[in-house]
Amino acid sequence: ELLASLKKSRVFSALDLAHGYWQVGVHPADKEKTAFVTPMGLYEFNRISMGLCNAPGTFQRL
Repeated sequence: ELLASLKKSRVFSALDLAHGYWQVGVHPADKEKTAFVTPMGLYEFNRISMGLCNAPGTFQRL
């Protein structure tokens, strides 16, 4: 049934779940919460990273 309905389709999309976290942006007001320091300077994530406490729930809601 699914394959039969796909025959009629003209446009298909694909999701990259292997790198899905990197496709979800961090709200500008929350970027400072993701900050970390290295010898080369201070950095903040622009995209959700694995390891952030709310990342799995945020990703699942998509």
